[in-house]
Amino acid sequence: MFSNYPKTVKLKDGRKVVIHPMEKTDGDKLKKYFDTLRPDDKLFMRDDVSNPAVVKKMIDDIDYEYTVPLVAVYEDEIVGVSSIHRNRHSWDSHVGHIRVSAAPKFQGTGLGYNLTREIFVIAQSMHIDIIIAEMPSVQTTAIKVFEKLGFQKAVTFKKHVKDKYGSYLDLVVMRVDVMEIMDNLLQTIREWEDKGG
Repeated sequence: MFSNYPKTVKLKDGRKVVIHPMEKTDGDKLKKYFDTLRPDDKLFMRDDVSNPAVVKKMIDDIDYEYTVPLVAVYEDEIVGVSSIHRNRHSWDSHVGHIRVSAAPKFQGTGLGYNLTREIFVIAQSMHIDIIIAEMPSVQTTAIKVFEKLGFQKAVTFKKHVKDKYGSYLDLVVMRVDVMEIMDNLLQTIREWEDKGG
């Protein structure tokens, strides 16, 4: 599953990051990464990443069979994280749930897009057929990124989640068929190569 890692990726601004599966030794760097995120970036995260005990549990609970977290590293610092999660024994074990975040200084560079694309590859090796992304409707930039990757809005639940201030927000659930996306990605690569890219 991880034979292609570590992988170096060039971003829109020319900087290069190294993407690799998160390891138990990444704990201190991961905590430092979450500390760099703005309060608004943390507001809609599923876990309270401001709590060191939560971050430690994320590291301690790494289990590549059911949860695969990837990190992007620049100059020995984690600058982005993505992960795919699936239920252990369930009728939806073929469904993965994706999470993605990027450090403020790397937002808008294509890092989130690259981390998400890597998750598609991992999902295939985990025999995941469908990927689900969930986010509050106010995260319009994230919604646009996922749409660019081929995700479609499946449903919007009105006033379904609360932010840390207790305000109700609509939850947008987006989904994508992994094989369809991989077929489209391969076609794009072929077209690019045919043009001499």
